[in-house]
Amino acid sequence: MRKREKQKIVIIQPWDQIKMKLNLLSAWSCLLLKNGLSLRYVEIDMKVKGEGRFSPSLVTIFTQILNTGMNNNYQTIIFDLDGTLVNSLEDIADAMNRTLIRFGYPAHPYQSYKYFVGNGLKNLVYQSLPQENKNEEDVILCLQVMMEEYGRSYAEKTKLYEGIADLLDYLTQKKIKMAVLSNKADVLTQKIASKLLKNWSFEIILGASKQFPHKPDPEAALFIASKMNALPENILYLGDSNVDMKTANAAGMFPIGAAWGFRTREELFENGAKIVIDRPQELIDIKSYSHR
Repeated sequence: MRKREKQKIVIIQPWDQIKMKLNLLSAWSCLLLKNGLSLRYVEIDMKVKGEGRFSPSLVTIFTQILNTGMNNNYQTIIFDLDGTLVNSLEDIADAMNRTLIRFGYPAHPYQSYKYFVGNGLKNLVYQSLPQENKNEEDVILCLQVMMEEYGRSYAEKTKLYEGIADLLDYLTQKKIKMAVLSNKADVLTQKIASKLLKNWSFEIILGASKQFPHKPDPEAALFIASKMNALPENILYLGDSNVDMKTANAAGMFPIGAAWGFRTREELFENGAKIVIDRPQELIDIKSYSHR
């Protein structure tokens, strides 16, 4: 069977029409299908009239929507916390580095912590320790100190990502039910939420505890779904790591990757993301599009 060649279509539109008239892509899709083509085989470029630049982000997002069959049944969303709603990397790294230095171990740069976080604080400690100290005794000892350090400084630098407040405002206005599921210890998850997310109403905010296994086990996500009386297939799941994408898929939810977080777009897609967005605003665009 001969491989189908990708065809390229360039559409010239003023920038405001590209940004606001999002239903155009749906119309283009229907037109393409009538002509025996599919967006899976067609590359669409939107060229901005008079500005000579392209808007690949919107094209990519809406092409993904059409190809993944996203619909308008999503009335519930589960967020990861760190790397998705809040940028907590520096506070986590600073607390862990103070712990390491206290025990005479080498500290790590911020960039390294992007790959240490995501599986809970105990795993963070394990990843941070020198190879010869990756034993249960040293991990538990450092974890206790790390919890003390982080408990004192969890909100010194941590803040909402740009655009998150607008996203939460929009979802609240549209009466979309919201929840948070984190692998961070529940006591710390609740502290951060009470400080940074107090302006919005969440159905449930759940951190790591003995009640449920850590993500990517789907048990906690499914518990949240039941508490919100939502079918898993009608829940959007937004997260920034492979753990989040695996959790969403295991729970039967719609996984969306947050590329502004700690991991790469490639990691998110490789672990099951149906859509990856670069800015929180793009989730507003998706919800607006899917309700047309």
